[in-house]
Amino acid sequence: MNADAFPLALPATIDLVDVTLRDGLQTVATPVGTVDKLRVVDGLLGAGVRRIEAASFAHPSVLPQFADAERVMAQVPRLPGVSYRGFAPNLRGAARALDAGSDEVVFLLSTSEEANRGNQGRGTAELLDELAEAVALAGEERQVTAGIAGAFFGLGAGPLGSEDLAPLVDQVVATGVSGLYLADSLGLADPLQVYEITRRT
Repeated sequence: MNADAFPLALPATIDLVDVTLRDGLQTVATPVGTVDKLRVVDGLLGAGVRRIEAASFAHPSVLPQFADAERVMAQVPRLPGVSYRGFAPNLRGAARALDAGSDEVVFLLSTSEEANRGNQGRGTAELLDELAEAVALAGEERQVTAGIAGAFFGLGAGPLGSEDLAPLVDQVVATGVSGLYLADSLGLADPLQVYEITRRT
């Protein structure tokens, strides 16, 4: 593949989303207290961050680090221009995130059927149906962003190309999501692959 044949028009600015309070705490063995989480939010706001993934709305029995998700979302400073995201692994999590006051819901699904069933207990088709329902729940006032995990290197599939990803991207877009991101979940993508898949997507 000749990357020069596929120009990619990059935007002049980027929109930074901080995920410290979700992805950063997800594998921490000892849960961090609500007060400390709110201190992190204050620090991020002081640094100029305006989009913060503040909590995961996975079931507390699965991720006890986020048993206080509703409390965190209820106590974050509501400032002009600041948006708080709630992470949802399924429709129930999306409903909780919206009920808790999340400005945006992040709904995750993987390129791998096996990973979807292992991580979320649902197949890809089921998750797409739930994603569409989450979009309907959010209405026009709030956003639902879909994250596609394993977008560059699939579990058991190896490196992926845009032709591998395109059918799932089309299905995700058809649900009416307001945003989409591609995650290099395993950290195995190479720059040319990221360029090509991002350009085509």
